[in-house]
Amino acid sequence: MIIDDIKNIGRYGGQNDGFRKAADFLSRTDGAALEDGCHEIDGGRVFALVSSKPGLGRDKARLEAHRQYIDVQFCASGHDEIGIRPLSACTMAKKKYDAKKDVMFFADSPLEWVTVEGSTCVILFPQDAHAPSGSHGPMKKIVIKLKVTDAFTGNKA
Repeated sequence: MIIDDIKNIGRYGGQNDGFRKAADFLSRTDGAALEDGCHEIDGGRVFALVSSKPGLGRDKARLEAHRQYIDVQFCASGHDEIGIRPLSACTMAKKKYDAKKDVMFFADSPLEWVTVEGSTCVILFPQDAHAPSGSHGPMKKIVIKLKVTDAFTGNKA
């Protein structure tokens, strides 16, 4: 997991070229003006999921993990609280991994919570289980999904 300013995500391009593509998209896009839904950046390799809804609260936020994508999560408005727990410390799988949706859920509790607001973003890798939407208020959330590539796993996207 990395916590940084959303303006710096292009600097992680050495780990995955999707970071540069996401940075380019964000430099020419007003996140607050993006409509809810999926916004293609580079086909299925890089895309943004935008949603405007209130948080669920910490008690209802569920830990999840992904295998095929890295998440870059931030809020264009409002704030979120994201629970974090290393995937290696998750022992209570709620559902089997769904390869089509690239998600697995856990009944474990987060070990810590990170507040995401303003220009702060959280970069979550496949080894980072996370519980998004832990806040209570309204937010406009943007999650940029980056296909995992060879720099991270040895596989080409």
